[in-house]
Amino acid sequence: MAVEALTKAYNVDPKIANVFAASGIIANPNHDAHSFDLNHVSKHNYIEHDGSLSRDDAAFGGGEKFSQEAFDELLAVYRAAHPGESDDKIMTDWATAGQARWARITASKDKHEKAQSTWTYGIKEAIMSYGETSLYLNLLGKDGVAPLNWIKIFFGKPA
Repeated sequence: MAVEALTKAYNVDPKIANVFAASGIIANPNHDAHSFDLNHVSKHNYIEHDGSLSRDDAAFGGGEKFSQEAFDELLAVYRAAHPGESDDKIMTDWATAGQARWARITASKDKHEKAQSTWTYGIKEAIMSYGETSLYLNLLGKDGVAPLNWIKIFFGKPA
């Protein structure tokens, strides 16, 4: 069911969808199970990770709830790349999406350093982060180009 949902709803390649689904099954505490639910993967550094585009880090309240502050940081990068343009005219691109992703990573790291809390961002999180960015850009557009307003809607909070 997860593979079908990922391939049909998000147009994810079936091979990648199988990897995601297998990861979910591994998260199920019943190791004989062939299924999972969202509670199994709703833990820090499983899917949710430090440096999210739209969620605060687990150390500061958890990754389940939308963070306008975090999302505003992402929007600021897109807006700075298109000065004077309204959001409904701004189109994304790979370079700006990468800059927005990196801005969230560095903001997350800085916040953890100030709070003297543990910040986790390794190769797994880097791969997931950029994969997530690729997912939303290709889901909402083509070849990394998508309207910023669509990204705002996708994340659920039109700022």
